[in-house]
Amino acid sequence: MTDRRRQEAHNAYQREYYTHTDRATISAARTPYIERHIDEALRDAAIADGARIIDVGCGRGRHLFGLAARGYQAEGLELSEDLLGKLREEDAYGIPAHCGDIGAPPPELHGRFDSALGFFVLHHLLDLDVAFRGIAKLVRPGGTVSFVEPNPYNPSYWIQITASPSMSWRAEKGIFNMRRGPISAAMRHAGLVEPRVRRFGILPPMLRNTSWGGAVDHFAESVPPLRPVLAFQVFSAVKPA
Repeated sequence: MTDRRRQEAHNAYQREYYTHTDRATISAARTPYIERHIDEALRDAAIADGARIIDVGCGRGRHLFGLAARGYQAEGLELSEDLLGKLREEDAYGIPAHCGDIGAPPPELHGRFDSALGFFVLHHLLDLDVAFRGIAKLVRPGGTVSFVEPNPYNPSYWIQITASPSMSWRAEKGIFNMRRGPISAAMRHAGLVEPRVRRFGILPPMLRNTSWGGAVDHFAESVPPLRPVLAFQVFSAVKPA
C-alpha cells in the first residue's frame, strides 16, 4: 500500500471512530477538566490576549469554545465534516471552522496564526513528521505550537483503552509515541525549535470536575515520585522568526 493510500485509510478509520461511535457525543460543555487543559496549553504557548489561534483537530469544539470565550481570535481545523456539523450546531461565537487534514492544511490558512494548539489529537495521527510540517505552515514566523496529550507512562490509559467499549487500540495506539524523543524529533524535522514537554494533572474528568479535584491534582504535581506518571503532557515549540 502506498503512503497516500495508507494515509487515506487511516483518516477514514479515524473519521469512523469519532463520528459513528459514542465518542462523537463527548460533551462540549466547559468544565474544570477542560479549562485546565486550555490553561496549560496557553501557558506553554505564551501568547498575548486576543491572539489569533487555531485549534488543530478541534472535533466538536469542546476546547475551541473555551478559547473563544477567553477573547482569542479562535478558529478550528477538523478532519471530520460530521464533527464540524456538530460544532456549528452548538457554536454561540461564530467561530470559523475549516475541514482539512492536519498534514496538508488548506493553503488559505498558512501563516495566519500566532499559535496552533491541539488537545488529544497527536496520538491519533499516522505520521508525526508529516503532521508537524503541516502544523508549522499554519503559524507565522515567531509563532508557537502547543499540544496537550496523554502520558503513556500513566497506566490508567492502558486500562481505559482496553476496558472501554467505545475505545480501540487501533485508534489509540499512537499514545506510545507521545514521548519526548518522537515528538521533539518531529518538531525539529518540521523546522520548529525549542521543543519542550511538561506534565500535569492526574485525575480523570469525573474526579477532576469535583470541588476537590483541583487540590488533588496540584498535590500530585508537588510530589516528585509522581511526576513521571502524571496523566497529561504539554508538548510545545516555536517557529523561528
